[in-house]
Amino acid sequence: MKLDQHHENGVTIIAVNGRIDTGEDTARLLQTFICLPSEQVKKVVLDLSKLLMVSAAGLNTLSHCYGHIVTHGGRLAFVGQPGDVLPLIRRLGLRGNVPHYGSNADAIAVLSALDYRGAV
Repeated sequence: MKLDQHHENGVTIIAVNGRIDTGEDTARLLQTFICLPSEQVKKVVLDLSKLLMVSAAGLNTLSHCYGHIVTHGGRLAFVGQPGDVLPLIRRLGLRGNVPHYGSNADAIAVLSALDYRGAV
């Protein structure tokens, strides 16, 4: 799994390329979220458009990443094709709680418009 992290318009984008499987992959993904500075945890896009596979351990890690962002008062959005991302959101039990977008540009436009409380 390859992770790419960058920032745009006050939004942190974390792109996953490959598989979120057990061991090193899940630990590295979770560590990426945990190590975000407080100002970067408020608006996060998780780009799954190049995700190839998620194991059960990977799903658990994604759930922990979501929980970390929410616990710190942030918002998390998923990016990817609806046919790929929506089943993942349902498997995480987060349906209705995590917005999803077809592109980073769409997600960034929405999240960058949010104030610090998550309101537009």
